[in-house]
Amino acid sequence: MTSADQSSRNYLKASDAQTASRQSQKLLFVRATAAVLACLLGLVGFASQAAAEQDLDTDYTALIGGHEFEARAADPAASSCAAGDSNQRIIYTLARGVPVTGGGLSAGTSRIRCGSSSWGLRHIDIQHSGQWGTIASRVGGGWEEFMAWAVGEILRVPERATYRASNDTWGYTAPLVILDSDGNVVGEYNPLVAVAAGSGNVITAYPRS
Repeated sequence: MTSADQSSRNYLKASDAQTASRQSQKLLFVRATAAVLACLLGLVGFASQAAAEQDLDTDYTALIGGHEFEARAADPAASSCAAGDSNQRIIYTLARGVPVTGGGLSAGTSRIRCGSSSWGLRHIDIQHSGQWGTIASRVGGGWEEFMAWAVGEILRVPERATYRASNDTWGYTAPLVILDSDGNVVGEYNPLVAVAAGSGNVITAYPRS
């Protein structure tokens, strides 16, 4: 073997060793990166779980006009309207006041009837139960009983009422606040309750931020 052949072999061996070393380093880097990512994901998961547990452990209070919501429903997920109920069946009868700013119907009574997919309790269930349920879950209630409480309080002491000519309704509003156990405001809403100008029936109701 010539010296040139020996030098070539030595070069190839050195090159192979360097390649193996680089591959080993890359493998170690990949493993280390994966370990760091797993650790970070674990920390994020732990933080999310801790936040959720803290939220569950915190007592929240819902207030409208100084009146507090108290959960009472035996089955918070149940709806009061069965499939065969008439759309005119009355579910809630609520006192209706007059806003201090004027507007709205005269003082009297409004009703939440079963209705249909376009008005009443069935409409609210289809279109807005998720929104009500999100807030209700913080104060330990079901979506319907919480909605009925909120609508009742808003109609009883409305802050304002605005007429909407397109569907001949009055939109009643009043602030809804969520307080934590220390009395800090952690949620603010301005729900809308639409009442038919002719019948006084509740057409729809939904929370707004």
